[in-house]
Amino acid sequence: MKSRFFCLLLLAGMGFHTQAALISFDPAGQSVGLGDSVSVDLVISGLGDDILTGFDLDVSFDDSLLVFDSFTVDPFGTGLDPFGLDFGFFSYGFEIGFGTAAVGDLSLESDATLEVSQPNSFVLGTLNFTALNVQGTSSLDITYSVLAGGFVFDDDLGFEVASELDADLQSGYITVPEPGSLLLLMSGLLGMGIHRRNSVIRRKSQHIRNADS
Repeated sequence: MKSRFFCLLLLAGMGFHTQAALISFDPAGQSVGLGDSVSVDLVISGLGDDILTGFDLDVSFDDSLLVFDSFTVDPFGTGLDPFGLDFGFFSYGFEIGFGTAAVGDLSLESDATLEVSQPNSFVLGTLNFTALNVQGTSSLDITYSVLAGGFVFDDDLGFEVASELDADLQSGYITVPEPGSLLLLMSGLLGMGIHRRNSVIRRKSQHIRNADS
């Protein structure tokens, strides 16, 4: 079972909510061919004065159209790891049910470091899928989200806990389209050519039979 490691931090800090950022897919929509590999970035933007110290997300998709392969982060540095020191070691991504992938990452940097070096917008990581040999459109939706912000001191507990960062969640989609119009046109022309050839052969055969009789 998946460990929701941020929940323990956030239970104590549920009263500390900050302004809403935005988590979106980039590209928001795209078309791919049958059997193709396809990648979609998860992006956070609009952090403003806030920082992100970790995240835990569930992303839903249509598993009759797509197979979830992996979730990858840039090993040379992200907004959570601005100096590329952990090489994506604390990130994860795996399927937790039919059509749902759990993805997340954790920063080991101090709040002070992130406040200076973390950009307002950055790529959290990349979702990697393979399109099945089925046509259709799969929506991409974030169905569960925990975003850890900066740490604040809790007077009741006597130590610091992570604040909860609010965010608006934007959906995306991946379309596995029908064959293109050019392919359909070529198929139609080929069919017409075969039909015409068969018609000529039948007329010649009929002419020969008439001549023999």
